[in-house]
Amino acid sequence: MIDRARQQYLANEVLSASPQKLRKLLLDGAIRFANETIQHWQVSDFESGLESTNRTRDILIELLVTIQDIPENKPIMDLYRFLNREINLASFERSEQRLREIVRVLTVEQETWSLVCDKIRGPVSAPHAPVVPVPHFPVGSLPTAYVPGSFSFEA
Repeated sequence: MIDRARQQYLANEVLSASPQKLRKLLLDGAIRFANETIQHWQVSDFESGLESTNRTRDILIELLVTIQDIPENKPIMDLYRFLNREINLASFERSEQRLREIVRVLTVEQETWSLVCDKIRGPVSAPHAPVVPVPHFPVGSLPTAYVPGSFSFEA
């Protein structure tokens, strides 16, 4: 039941997400699957490790192909090509060190996209009533019959 609710939540999140949020969600997934690979390898579950590595690779490829191929994007495209080569080498060598470096790079990228999403969303504040200035009267400026906190219907 919980897994089904989680899947429904993620589906709704993806369907309603901005392109920037989608990119961040892909990065979250790549990091999660790369870390799962490390965990699987540590207990010699190489089949599950391969599955997690393949999911990481699929996400890296998706991140690469969604970048518009223009000269300004060459550095980021090169980064994803590099990460794709690294994930292939990490899988072949079963290198936790290579995977940890991939996670490190992806984490920086994920944090950057988190900042982009926060900036686009703008400051989050609870709606509140408009601030009405309260008049300030210096002590002694009010008539002596005035008692703070009281009121009169006489006008």
